[in-house]
Amino acid sequence: MSMFDEQLIRPWKQESHHEPELSGDDFPPLKHPLEELVNPVLPAAPWVMGSAGPRFPVQSQANVRVYDAWVNEETANYARHYLEQHPEASLPEVQRALITASAQDTPTSAIWWLTRAHLYTKALYRDAVGLPFIRYEKHWLLARSISAMGSLVGVYHQGSPDTVKRPRDGYFVCWDSEAMARMDYKVRRMRLRQARAG
Repeated sequence: MSMFDEQLIRPWKQESHHEPELSGDDFPPLKHPLEELVNPVLPAAPWVMGSAGPRFPVQSQANVRVYDAWVNEETANYARHYLEQHPEASLPEVQRALITASAQDTPTSAIWWLTRAHLYTKALYRDAVGLPFIRYEKHWLLARSISAMGSLVGVYHQGSPDTVKRPRDGYFVCWDSEAMARMDYKVRRMRLRQARAG
């Protein structure tokens, strides 16, 4: 288990889906963006490109805090294009490229927008190659560490981006759209069940 995962995992006893009111203390100001990527050796491809599911077998780790997010397509497309040209790039390399581009072509270096509307607890699993996943209504979702992704994840709050504050720790999962990410937990569960049944 990596250092940042040891810091993020909390000993919750069971899964829950409470949606607490979060204060400003939960979202401290960021340092310089390049200082916010704590693991300089992570390869970028599996995190930027995503994963359809885990490689089995998987191992259960512990319960972690999970937020919902969606993809910022403009920045994500730039990152994907960069990886096509540099397939072995690390996350810091992609981050530097995006920060440079944000001063020229793209409005932000954030690949993912996180919503503060939902916070719940899920069991974290590691697959055969070490990628973290959670299970959500029998769907496997890649769980990205907020701490490890640094400034590549921003907060989208009250209709506008906020790259200054984000949670101190935890993980986030990406949904197909902003509407899906912001959807009420119970409504989303029902829709996923209906989609699976249909």
